[in-house]
Amino acid sequence: MPDSPGIPWSRFRAPVLVTPARRGPRARGSIALAGLLTTLVFAGACGVGHGPTSSLTAAGRARSAAAGSAAGSPAAALGRAAGTPDVTDPAGETEDASMIGNRPTVVYVGDAAWQLQRPSTPDHPTQAYADAPSYLPGDTLRLAVSTDAPGYTVAIFRLGATVTSMGDASPVQPGVRQGGPLVDPATRMVWAGWRYTYSQPIPSTWPSGVYLAKVSGVGGTQGYVPFVIRSTRPSRFLVVSNVLDYAAYNRWGGSSLYWSGVGDPFPGVHAATAVSLDRPFLDESGAGQVFMMEAPFIAWLEGHGYAVSYTTDYNLSVDPSAQPLPRAVLFSGHGEYWGAPLRDWLDRHVLAQGDMGLGLFAADTGYWQVMLRNPSATGPRTIGLFKDARHDPAVAARCPAGYTGHANAFRSLPCGVGYRPGNRPEQALFGVQYGSVVPGYYDYRLAAGVPAALLAGTGLAPGDTLGRIAGGEVDRVFPGLAGLPGDHLLASAATVTRAGAAVAAQAMVRTLPSGGRVVATGTFWWGWGLEPTFAAGHGVPPGFERLTANLLAFLAGA
Repeated sequence: MPDSPGIPWSRFRAPVLVTPARRGPRARGSIALAGLLTTLVFAGACGVGHGPTSSLTAAGRARSAAAGSAAGSPAAALGRAAGTPDVTDPAGETEDASMIGNRPTVVYVGDAAWQLQRPSTPDHPTQAYADAPSYLPGDTLRLAVSTDAPGYTVAIFRLGATVTSMGDASPVQPGVRQGGPLVDPATRMVWAGWRYTYSQPIPSTWPSGVYLAKVSGVGGTQGYVPFVIRSTRPSRFLVVSNVLDYAAYNRWGGSSLYWSGVGDPFPGVHAATAVSLDRPFLDESGAGQVFMMEAPFIAWLEGHGYAVSYTTDYNLSVDPSAQPLPRAVLFSGHGEYWGAPLRDWLDRHVLAQGDMGLGLFAADTGYWQVMLRNPSATGPRTIGLFKDARHDPAVAARCPAGYTGHANAFRSLPCGVGYRPGNRPEQALFGVQYGSVVPGYYDYRLAAGVPAALLAGTGLAPGDTLGRIAGGEVDRVFPGLAGLPGDHLLASAATVTRAGAAVAAQAMVRTLPSGGRVVATGTFWWGWGLEPTFAAGHGVPPGFERLTANLLAFLAGA
């Protein structure tokens, strides 16, 4: 499929901008999100389990922040990683070419105030992380910053239909290059352990949203720190940022839940069994995967005036009872890792009580069940996961001797391949579930029997194309699991896995017996289909936006 680099990103068809009053102060003015489409590498699974492993192209590597060289030697129990490889692309030399496809993202290097002009490099790093994934107004944002520059500044931006500056950059703070990665020899978890060197109260005037702190070394390099501001008031739609997912894939310092360059926690297991939030994100120069997985959908929602508030999968996995109940909760892109409380919350409100809708404009959602550990003043800082049952003491105690399946996938709890009583397959809630990694883009077509109300005003009919938006990873209906009378296939595509196998990608719309409503689009790229340049290059019809609006109205019970 031809790529389309260098094309303006955020011109929406007939946008209806939300008012500044609802979106909050414009401080120093709102800057159009006029990034450029580019192409990074999409790589397939490695290590234990399923899912892609991010690897950047040469151009992407030049733009990506990297962890500094590790220093020192390991202590008896916890130590700094000696000989840590170049973590800009730790697996790039070993990835098989058949695993490579394309994925879109926003070009975040450029001349706009929110963009990076001098991305962090291994030789001249400017990197940081926050003490929490999200905050409420009145909380204090704290950043642990490491830079080789003599000083640094922090500027805050909010992502929406525009990128809004939240005010002048901070006064210059003293710069210090903090220590290299620390490694837990038991799990091969890597963390930074830096001092918090910057703090800023969250004003009550800042609206709920996804934010980026841009950290700029004086005369040096720059990097991002993402965070979310939540709201204490209910909204029509609650948008979830997938922090747990980005942490699982984060390779800063030498390991992730997919790879380890600092040793194996068990023989034959070449990935960490825990990851830490106490380290910068490597992807997108510190932004995690916000640009690739979340920004297009957020921009479209806010550009069309939807009443939205924001939270993270982390917060819903720690204490979902603290979240004011929306009419519908929305995920975009990729949210593979959940804590059990998040799944419990959705099962209760969507599946059982029917007082909330669930929109998955995403694929491979809620596959792994993670454990949140290592409490701090702002919440747990460690995400633990044994993907292989042989290494999970709890599974070993309850499963038959010799069992070697997945330990903590929702679909295979408490143990065993298949969907036995006690297991919680994603399809029981979503109507579809993760099927395959699919490099490239495939033609999604409307299925027969789509409810007429969903097609109203779209000019679309069953069999019509929605464009080449099926891909990345895709979901499908597993025939071994019973469906429900209110299930309607929305769209399907014939796709090909990286191994050359033909598999279906499928989207589902559900009306549950409880009255709960579910939309599961089954692809990474539904949100990108709402971005006009991507849409034009991938054959997305004009009625696609109206279809998405109809799906949102369905979820909210309109």
